[in-house]
Amino acid sequence: MKKYLISALFLLLIPVASCKGPEGRVLSRPHLVLIILDTVRRDALGSYGYKAEVSPAFDSFAEKGVRFEDVRSNSPWTLPSHSSMFTGLLPSEHGATNESLVLAKKNRTVAERLKKKGYQTAGFSTNPWLTLFTGVNQGFEQYYWIHWPMADSSAGKKGGQKLIMRLRHWNREKRKPDKPAFLFFNLMEAHAPYFPPEHYRKAVAGSRGGNITAESSSLLPILSHNLKVKKIPEGDIALFRLLYQGAISYQDFLLARLLKVLEYIVPGAFIIITSDHGEAFNEHGLISHEFSLYEELLRVPMAANFGNCFKPGTRTDAPLMLTDVHDMLLRASKSDPACPERINPLDLVPDARNRDRVRKSEYFRPALLHRIFKKIHPSRMKNIDLRLQAITRGNKKLLADSAGRLRLFNLEKDPGEKKDLSSSNQDEVESLSSQLGRWLRGQGHGKSPGKIDHIGQEVKEQLKALGYAL
Repeated sequence: MKKYLISALFLLLIPVASCKGPEGRVLSRPHLVLIILDTVRRDALGSYGYKAEVSPAFDSFAEKGVRFEDVRSNSPWTLPSHSSMFTGLLPSEHGATNESLVLAKKNRTVAERLKKKGYQTAGFSTNPWLTLFTGVNQGFEQYYWIHWPMADSSAGKKGGQKLIMRLRHWNREKRKPDKPAFLFFNLMEAHAPYFPPEHYRKAVAGSRGGNITAESSSLLPILSHNLKVKKIPEGDIALFRLLYQGAISYQDFLLARLLKVLEYIVPGAFIIITSDHGEAFNEHGLISHEFSLYEELLRVPMAANFGNCFKPGTRTDAPLMLTDVHDMLLRASKSDPACPERINPLDLVPDARNRDRVRKSEYFRPALLHRIFKKIHPSRMKNIDLRLQAITRGNKKLLADSAGRLRLFNLEKDPGEKKDLSSSNQDEVESLSSQLGRWLRGQGHGKSPGKIDHIGQEVKEQLKALGYAL
């Protein structure tokens, strides 16, 4: 009860913004909001079937608008995935990959396009891969990276709380009420280390939650497991998953607070809530979100709301990718904020009605991880030092790697991707390989391993907390 009372008092302190300008002029364009629930896999939320009530804020939001049932990420980690949402391009096209670590200025982002249309643009991130040093701030008039002690057990992952406080400050000091706003947020509570605040740890794991520390669930022990250097016990992995769900519950609590604030600051906004990628818990011998393009990393949740523009409770299984976020925001920006009639959400996605749509995901050589581990386990790094591509059409999925291996899966009959059908379905392999070949011919030849010497000290500290020994 105490936490909800605090939240109510918190909201009373928020300066209330209006849909109108300072002289009562009604804005001609709607406010736009993009909220990323970092590292949240699709099946971890109640709306998508998780057995416990872990995400009431997201579930309620989805019920009031539209829930997308079939959305795929274009990359299994933060920087390329966000860059794809911001540009509408695949990682091989925008270039912000493991092998470059920077979104080049030649790319035009959705924030740049909206700013040119008269939007005030502001971004708020708690993720160290989403800073001005990696170029994702392009087009944002104000961009805030919130530094916080991620691996400090006593901190209880307070980045989201600081983010909301920074939003209040922005509204008070920077907000231009005569302009529509485009706001971007990244909430990182679900990311490893799996160490939510104590209340959430106990709720999902009881006293067993104390067996896992922020350090034991950070990147280095997880990488050692993935490289088969030192396996993490199955019991600990099961606890990881429970604590991950506890972290999602905490993240959802923060999401509820954020949405309440946004109701005051940008009422009636078009809001997309999605994730940048999922998380693996040993389904294919891997933990976290490196070295693979399996479904546990690519299938992400997505819901959208737009005042009264969408019919409540709308569901669609149209095949989407995160690159579609770019077009969804731009098309929504052309809508009448008064919404005189209902909008079909599929009208915001150009290719959504194509059931045979080909969707692509890719993972470039893990250059930074190679830099960390090559002196310790050089032979083991060779096994995962690969580029990966995934191409999906209907229920068929082809996985390819730079070693020349091809694997085919039927996602309807084999959602866990356990049975490779490539030897018995040569026609399908050939068809998807042809699509893949045309795609790969359009890719660049890659870049040298990423250099991070330009990154500021605070960002380095935050990355180090995640296990990146720079």
